[in-house]
Amino acid sequence: MVDIPRWPLIIAATFLLWAPHAVQAQAARVQRVGVLANGSAATSPTVDAFRQALHELGHVEGQNLVLDIKWAEGRFERMPELAAELVRGKPDVLVASVPQGVRAVRNATSSIPLVLVACDPAESLVQNIARPSGHITGVTCMSSDLTPKRLQLLKEALPATRRVAVLYNSFDPAKAEEVRQMSVPAHALGVTLVPLEVASAEAFDAAVARAVRERADALFVLPDPLTLLARQRITALAIKHRLPSFYGFREFVEVGGLISYGTMQKDLYRRAAAHVDRVLRGAKPMDVPVEQASRFELVVNLKTATALGLSIPEAFLARADEVIR
Repeated sequence: MVDIPRWPLIIAATFLLWAPHAVQAQAARVQRVGVLANGSAATSPTVDAFRQALHELGHVEGQNLVLDIKWAEGRFERMPELAAELVRGKPDVLVASVPQGVRAVRNATSSIPLVLVACDPAESLVQNIARPSGHITGVTCMSSDLTPKRLQLLKEALPATRRVAVLYNSFDPAKAEEVRQMSVPAHALGVTLVPLEVASAEAFDAAVARAVRERADALFVLPDPLTLLARQRITALAIKHRLPSFYGFREFVEVGGLISYGTMQKDLYRRAAAHVDRVLRGAKPMDVPVEQASRFELVVNLKTATALGLSIPEAFLARADEVIR
């Protein structure tokens, strides 16, 4: 009888016992995602969509995911401090949703992957959207590109409009440039613009009151984290002063605004979750192109139109993706 050495059998048996536990431990590795958000937990319409999308992709809080969210609550000056806190937590991926937040995170780290959710041109944040350089990728809603279309839709819905008050966040230089660029399409439509600068939530009352003094026919609100955070206040002021109002996000119309046209914010955050998923699974940001929004929706609040005594053309309502009645 041949005497077979026993140690190879022992090693093999040990490996067979150990291997499943090793695979299980690897599968259960907890990954950390840090999110720098402009709003607050009570008012954000997007984080739940982001969390749900991650869950559907296999990243579950309490099991294999820690989601660390820092809320700036509309105070842009806090973002560098909050970004530094997130970086100290050593996340696997960072997410930032406004240019100020992206820049704060970019200044805090040059190595941790960053997924941006931008509504201003992504080219100002990454040099090449098809092949981002460094550690940044993400999604963009192309909001400023839609401004001429929004003005045209406002004019179609309310043909008698001649003077439009444009409410924008002066803290963001990109918004001031957007207002300047609006002059060409406004002139083509026979519309005079009345710029209304705001830099804080406390300034909205005075700004809308000025629109009334300037005899504006409508209020046009540029999409921005500050205006989105104060959407209930802005829409209430517009109704109080009987000003038809136009917005870039449906979240304004859901709380009383008249019309919106733009990207669905929840969709943006679902797409951002897909980018986060790819990075968590090992993809490098430079290999994940920045995704540009391709789906836009027109939403009309007919209840607000009735309250303001407005008659929206039936042909316009027929084009809407949703009419709130």
